[in-house]
Amino acid sequence: MNNRQDKLPGVHAMRGYAALLVVFCHAADATNRYTNTTSLKWLVEGGFVGVCFFFVLSGFIMSYIHGADDKNITTGKVFALKRITRVVPIYWVTTLLIFVALQFNSEFGAESHHSFKGLIHSLFFVPMFDGPILRVGWTLVHEMLFYLIFAVAFYVIKIPKVIFLLWMIFILYFGLNQHSSIGVMSAESSQLSLLLSVLLSPLNLLFLMGLTTTWPIAKGFCDRMKQVRYLHVILFVLVVLMAAVWYLETSYHAFTSSSILWLRPVIYGILSMGILIVAADQRVGQSFSNRFHKLFGDASYSIYLIHYYAITVAAILMTKLGLIPLLPLVLQLIILIIVGICAGIVFHYLVEKPLTIWISRKMKMNAARKSVS
Repeated sequence: MNNRQDKLPGVHAMRGYAALLVVFCHAADATNRYTNTTSLKWLVEGGFVGVCFFFVLSGFIMSYIHGADDKNITTGKVFALKRITRVVPIYWVTTLLIFVALQFNSEFGAESHHSFKGLIHSLFFVPMFDGPILRVGWTLVHEMLFYLIFAVAFYVIKIPKVIFLLWMIFILYFGLNQHSSIGVMSAESSQLSLLLSVLLSPLNLLFLMGLTTTWPIAKGFCDRMKQVRYLHVILFVLVVLMAAVWYLETSYHAFTSSSILWLRPVIYGILSMGILIVAADQRVGQSFSNRFHKLFGDASYSIYLIHYYAITVAAILMTKLGLIPLLPLVLQLIILIIVGICAGIVFHYLVEKPLTIWISRKMKMNAARKSVS
């Protein structure tokens, strides 16, 4: 992890909380499915809130860490290598594990998820109608597309503001007009249509919003608050507002019924920007500088990738053991949440962390060899 990013413990902790929202979502969804109820439907929306926050966070991190990079191909290669080694290896390991598991149980996953073609498309982030083999992998398709556009805009064409502005205009235009060829996909959709649906998805606005979040932080927006308790109050209010929007949406469909496709993610995006701006303040960050928050932040990627399958297995076992009728709904939910989090933390320590260390050592060895030669 980049050293500069380590100086933002508040932002790092928020990454963990965003992953937790996604865990809540899938735990609630599993509880609903295996108990044949809709009581926890409101909690399922938390997954979308978490994804929105993740996308804004990703845009912010790219701008915060790489915004001042030298704009040349050499620096671009370093950027690409860092992003690939951070995201791809553990994603590939998880995808391969799930692919092997699916071969033994055709009940889970779509038909395309059992094929070699589906595996190749999933591994290389090619958009698929059924989504990639890994349940949450669809967000990484957006993520990798953003990295590609960021790299081209910064290091190749070298006019990032123009590129990002044009991208935003196209997204807003298609979102406002609900273009017939975008957003309405079927099994017969061409690969080009699938790619366009990802490229012009309103969710991509969240990356762009994240990019702009660095500006108020660089201008010292929070520095004007001399009392840190005011910043904590602002952070609390923003979180409450996020929850209020979440409630309005799940209870009254306040934004999902809108004809403007980008309205819903933009509302969550604005609130996510505010939370990040406050969380990035060093004084606020001190409140999150403890082992608990660091652990959740460090393990957030593993939790995000693996939790769904841990929750599914736990729900199946609970059903086969006859525990579902015996346990209260809330207790079932809590058990599945704990299982999802613990599985992610274990996966982080046993797989992600050793793999990251091994890759880092290999890269340093290769760099040393090149410098000697």
